[in-house]
Amino acid sequence: MRTWADIRFEALAANLAALRQLLPARAGLLLPVKANAYGHGAVPIARWAEELGVSWLGVATVDEGVELRAAGVAARVLLFGPLPLARVGEVAHSRITPTLCSVEEAARWARVAPGVPAHVEVDTGMGRAGFDWRSRCVDRLARLSGISIEGVYSHFPAADSDIEFTAEQRRRFGEVLERLAREGVRPALTHLANSAAVLGGCPDTCELARPGIAAYGSCASFREALREQDRGRGRGTTSLRPVLQWWARIVQLRDFAAGDSVGYGRTVRLDRPTRAALLAVGYGDGYPRSQAAEGFVEIRGRRCRILGRISMDLTLVDATPAPEVRMGEDALLLGEAPGLSADDLAGRSGTIGYEILTAIRARVERRYLRGPEARMAAPEPVGEAEAQAR
Repeated sequence: MRTWADIRFEALAANLAALRQLLPARAGLLLPVKANAYGHGAVPIARWAEELGVSWLGVATVDEGVELRAAGVAARVLLFGPLPLARVGEVAHSRITPTLCSVEEAARWARVAPGVPAHVEVDTGMGRAGFDWRSRCVDRLARLSGISIEGVYSHFPAADSDIEFTAEQRRRFGEVLERLAREGVRPALTHLANSAAVLGGCPDTCELARPGIAAYGSCASFREALREQDRGRGRGTTSLRPVLQWWARIVQLRDFAAGDSVGYGRTVRLDRPTRAALLAVGYGDGYPRSQAAEGFVEIRGRRCRILGRISMDLTLVDATPAPEVRMGEDALLLGEAPGLSADDLAGRSGTIGYEILTAIRARVERRYLRGPEARMAAPEPVGEAEAQAR
């Protein structure tokens, strides 16, 4: 393998257990596995989630839901966002629960799949998909023949930074539920809490919670925001572990002289003799090119800074801090080490941890590991000839 990602069952299990401790005992979990389970691999993560007692999975596209069903995943699957009208029949056939965001979608679902449960999304302040909470259209769904409203949900845009607005969203959501109740509709499932809301300890009386990025152990950015406006409630202090660790093979060791330049554009000229390691990873694998400015990797537990621009398939790092390194060893790019979380890389790239994880390309092989030894489980080093062959 030239570059690979280790996905660790124990880390996912520990994160889900920690998140469950923050929820009412009756609340179930809906684990989003959209965007290839945030880069972790949708089908394997879905199977692990079932094993860990997760009753619902969330997807963003019909194809994502169909993939789960084709793989034999039996858990309930909720399709987030507007329902594609041209694929309503396929959604019903695949036993995917749709989200209804408009009267048109509801009418089509009622014709194609009468009586089959659906969820309704209400926009209480996200300013995105769903029925406006002030609209009476959602009330009229209760009178639409063939519609079975199993669930109602909304989404928080700022649960980590705006407690007052989040509370107002809860009030608006409750008002919608009251209006539905007057129409005789009392959904079996309601859900509001995303990762920030769960970690923030927001009061939740819903039947489901949707902790996405927190389940994968990447949420430092809004955990820090929660701490800043903590007010003594212990918000954002739950310990979570990154489920994914990303490695790259050292495929060449080079000794450069002082004054040598490295990489495209000759942007870096070395000011001292430098032992460098060439890693078999680049922006073609999803490793952010923007890491070149301040980024580093870890080799033998030591930080090694990136030298020059990151290429499509290769990255050069200063291996001087690890003088004993050998050809064919591995470098940790992202994972359970100081400064190498997805949020850390995101901070150096001017983006968010979600983008770092979901950008990891398909040519980065995923290994699914179980057991405590998976914490820092890299393959054994290979010899120089074998490394070059790979």
